Amino acid sequence: LMEQLVDRCPVVSMECGLPGVSENTAFAASALDCFLRLEQIDGAQRRPLRLFEILHRVEVRHEVPFAFGTVLTDDLELVLAPGLDAHNFGMLLAGTPIGRIDPGAAMPLIARSVTGLDMTERFFDTSADGHVVVAEDVIPVMMTTAVQQTRRDCLFYIARRRA
Repeated sequence: LMEQLVDRCPVVSMECGLPGVSENTAFAASALDCFLRLEQIDGAQRRPLRLFEILHRVEVRHEVPFAFGTVLTDDLELVLAPGLDAHNFGMLLAGTPIGRIDPGAAMPLIARSVTGLDMTERFFDTSADGHVVVAEDVIPVMMTTAVQQTRRDCLFYIARRRA
């Protein structure tokens, strides 16, 4: 929805955590309530300290069985590093391993621009020993560590800071 509206009006996304957690739901509801109670949006008001623009969407390829933080087994083709979500809105530096595959296996991730262009080779690489690594510095946002959420949406988005 954000990608479709960005050329028509300002769009905002809030990271609220996993669904079904009462604290996360309460946070989302209170933030929405604050916006709805505004009589007007004053352009002179101070902007948020951290403003990001989403540039790319990173998914695990649909045919790849995967898990988070476990050992690579016969029924898994990708194991993603535990605690990746700690990097949300931070920085993953080039060369940082984010997962493991069997050495020589195909790239299990796909990165697409907001226009659908395949950018996987720009952002990810595999090492000879089976590590999936970040190929250039990236800012991951809305990163999840849940398989079901990754399948429903994506693993994370790559963003850039805006002034």
